[in-house]
Amino acid sequence: MNSSWKRFLKPFASLTLTVVLLASAMVVIFAGTWAQKDADTWAVQKQFFHSWYCWIDIKLFLRRPVPGGFPFVGGYFLITALLINLLAAHTVRFKLTWKRAGIILIHLGLIMLLVGEALTSLLASEGQMTLAEGQAMNFKTDIRAVELAVTDSPSTDHETVTVVPERKLTSGKQVQDAKLPFEIQVDDYLPNSRQIGPVEPANGAVLTAEAGQDPLRVLAIPLYTGASSDSEKVNMPSAKVTLTAGGKRLGSYLVSLWSERPPQVRVGEKVYPIELRFKRLYTPYTVQLLKFTHEKYIGTDTAKNFASRIRLIDPPRKVDREVLIWMNHPLRYEGETFYQQGFDPRNSRVTTLQIVRNPSWLMPYAALIIAVVGLVLQFGNQLLTFLERQLRAGASQAIGAAGSLVAFPVMPAKAAGVARSAANGPSPRSMPLLSRSREYGLWDRLIPWGVGITFVIVVISSLRLATMRQQAPYNLTAFGQLPVMAEGRAVPLDTLARTSLKIIRARESALVDGKSVPATQWLLDVLTGNDEHYAVFRIDNQDVLSSIGLDPGEKFFTFSQLLAHKETLQPLMDQAREAQQSGTMKPDDVYQKKMLELMEHLNVYIKLRQFGDLIMVPPLKDGADWQTVSSAVAKKKADPAHAPPALTPLMTMLDDYVHAKPDAFNTTVGEYRGQVEQALGWGQKKVEFEAFFNRFDPFTLCVFSYVVVFLLAVASWLANARPLTRAAFVLLGLTFLLHTFGLLCRIIIQGRPPVTNLYSSAIFIAWGGVALAAVLELIFRNGIGSVAAALIGMASLLIAQGLAISEGDTMKPLQAVLATNFWLSTHVIAITLGYASTFLAGLLAIIYIVLGLCTTALDPAMRKTLSRMTYGIICFALLFSFVGTILGGIWADQSWGRFWGWDPKENGAVLIVLWNAIILHARWGGLVRERGLMILAVFGNVVTSWSWFGTNMLGVGLHAYGFMDAAFPILLGFVASQLVIMGVANIPFNQWRSVAEHARVSGGAGALRGTPAAV
Repeated sequence: MNSSWKRFLKPFASLTLTVVLLASAMVVIFAGTWAQKDADTWAVQKQFFHSWYCWIDIKLFLRRPVPGGFPFVGGYFLITALLINLLAAHTVRFKLTWKRAGIILIHLGLIMLLVGEALTSLLASEGQMTLAEGQAMNFKTDIRAVELAVTDSPSTDHETVTVVPERKLTSGKQVQDAKLPFEIQVDDYLPNSRQIGPVEPANGAVLTAEAGQDPLRVLAIPLYTGASSDSEKVNMPSAKVTLTAGGKRLGSYLVSLWSERPPQVRVGEKVYPIELRFKRLYTPYTVQLLKFTHEKYIGTDTAKNFASRIRLIDPPRKVDREVLIWMNHPLRYEGETFYQQGFDPRNSRVTTLQIVRNPSWLMPYAALIIAVVGLVLQFGNQLLTFLERQLRAGASQAIGAAGSLVAFPVMPAKAAGVARSAANGPSPRSMPLLSRSREYGLWDRLIPWGVGITFVIVVISSLRLATMRQQAPYNLTAFGQLPVMAEGRAVPLDTLARTSLKIIRARESALVDGKSVPATQWLLDVLTGNDEHYAVFRIDNQDVLSSIGLDPGEKFFTFSQLLAHKETLQPLMDQAREAQQSGTMKPDDVYQKKMLELMEHLNVYIKLRQFGDLIMVPPLKDGADWQTVSSAVAKKKADPAHAPPALTPLMTMLDDYVHAKPDAFNTTVGEYRGQVEQALGWGQKKVEFEAFFNRFDPFTLCVFSYVVVFLLAVASWLANARPLTRAAFVLLGLTFLLHTFGLLCRIIIQGRPPVTNLYSSAIFIAWGGVALAAVLELIFRNGIGSVAAALIGMASLLIAQGLAISEGDTMKPLQAVLATNFWLSTHVIAITLGYASTFLAGLLAIIYIVLGLCTTALDPAMRKTLSRMTYGIICFALLFSFVGTILGGIWADQSWGRFWGWDPKENGAVLIVLWNAIILHARWGGLVRERGLMILAVFGNVVTSWSWFGTNMLGVGLHAYGFMDAAFPILLGFVASQLVIMGVANIPFNQWRSVAEHARVSGGAGALRGTPAAV
């Protein structure tokens, strides 16, 4: 290529341009995600992503009616610009060599993804088939458009349909066509409407059917900004039309999507049905629904599975076969894909199939393979280069530092020590593992061994307590191991008790007269009506207390106390619920939120007190099902000889408890447990194992242990004591093993991979972050890895404990679309590791900033070490977040026919990928250096926290399974803290304490010559 052509392309190949385009993409995606709070996904796609430019309203982010906004580039512009940037960069800068193979493959995969998204937006189409069992259909409907259909039936086996498209259905417009048997005058057209009763008052346009037609009244309502196949807000148009033929008025008719039967119009001897309907797209094949299966988890409305057995008939291709379509298992036929989209909740025999035609559907699959190979080559090569440098540095430093036993002298640094560090080269704290002396003193061995043995003793003691059975006076341990069906799965009564108390009281135990009462005893008292002395309802909002009429000086109340104020309390809870359902509740209305919270706690409590509705009677006979206590009692009364065998011992043990017969109670519990174990086999063993897991509570032990790791590591810095550094690492390793054991326990109990909901994601993020930080500590041996591991492990597990309070049962069965171990093992684990590594990079950056600003520890060697650690983790984060995001797109393609639907959770994932890519490109392009890298890494915490929690708080989208808004203030507080840290980090570098101290010891301002490299 000649030099003039390269000069022309050079501006387009700029890494600065790459960063600007990636940042612009983040702005558009963020705005488009927030817009889905008020508009449908299709409208948002058209406005923000499938456009050349867009308008972003400020009110999107503030959630207030604030006027104003600003124009911005749209998705098509960004895709085009990024493609030009990528192609220009490869033309100008990159050469086809093995060393560059990784980056070339990465960019090739990205190009395929960008082109694939553009082609999908232009070429893809989709529709629905809603079928009842036995019904056959040869068309699909597009619920984003309507048409007025006029049907002519000259014979019984053939009909001719003439349609008027929606664009011609405008109020006051006349429609004439030779194919129509009459002229159509559109008197009124309502783009969206709802059905109303005959006497219901209405504000707005109302259309009423004429006499002699099916009685129908509709009211005009605001137009939804879009409609999609998975949206509950679908526009339902209605129209009033006047028909004339040969100059003769035939009458006025109300046509509406609300009509159950279309009006019949007589012209001469013929009758023409006219119908306003969703647009139909006719197919060369016919689909007949043979059987629809809709399974729910016992005692819940959560779908376990729904599947459609269809008969596909295509005479031109000589196809006539039966096919089963269910979640994550679509049918691909002649360029179209059939998905199990949904069902009619009012009719268990009606299914909805989603039919998608996407000629470019294979491009994301190929792009994933190519990009992953490129990422592995690129970052694998960098890792090997890094390890080679570490080995070389270790060999050379080991020669110069032979016999040195100094370990990480950090705080505070003596002037002579700093000078000695400058004179002798890298300080021991930044030396790699291989540079360490192999000579150890007595304390180097005793302290780590002592810490490790103490931890093992604590764990063994906890295990022993968890396996002990409480025998006196009541065997509550054995009672807690008995099974009950809750939240759609068999759980021990111990779990039911703990999760209920966690929701109601935010604790796993009750309190009576200042003494802690086990959850199982509390549950036993609730089931037997002996619960009047348990003050478990906490109300600390003064407005709620005063409105109910409770003592404002108290915080905990019994159920009886609340029941005494039922006449006042019930209307207040109803008002709060109506405000929530109508959407009129303000985000900052603490009073109504606390009232709803109290209502939820009461509902949980009342369900336990309604003993007869609990599914507590397990199947002790072959072919039997779980039953509620009430149904089992009814069967016993109707036919005592065939009563459920589990009912008698269950009622007997409760009766023994009521009449204070501990020996009889214990005997009955033991006998009943034996019967259940014999009947349920492995199912009962899992229930008992879960009860043991609850009592052992390994994650709480991990929290305390991570705190000790943090204290030991920090103490090793302060005291300049290597034994404490080694003790911290030993304890970190043992705690990580315990953390891993806890994850394995959950996997055994659930029969699922480790991440299934928000709670388990927090547990796994803690595990992944600790693992990565421990690897860093193994490489660098400077204590920073231990500190980072302890902080991320402790923080994530504390978040998990908070989520457990809101979720209750943290191992609930999965919804049908999620119930696939393959995708849970690949996409979810990969994306969660991306979360963990991005958080870890941000935490390392915070350590860099805090050490530099507040201590004298951040000398040039330490800066370089932290920079390497952070950079490496960002590379790791980009790898896993990118792979996880693309795998999620493939899962979505398998589930509902769209590789990328711009869903809030999808957008949150891609924001993490984009931000990590921005950091790396900014570093490669010299836009930021050492300190800038750290500041950008801190903002990664903001992006990741929003993707993790913020998208769920929007409460919209296909992934809104973990909806929650109670943590919104906490999220805002966390974001504010990260922004403050970023702001403080911009203090002039020569005013950082570490830099100033290093300059003073090394000879004044001249020592600051190298500081711009850290900016």
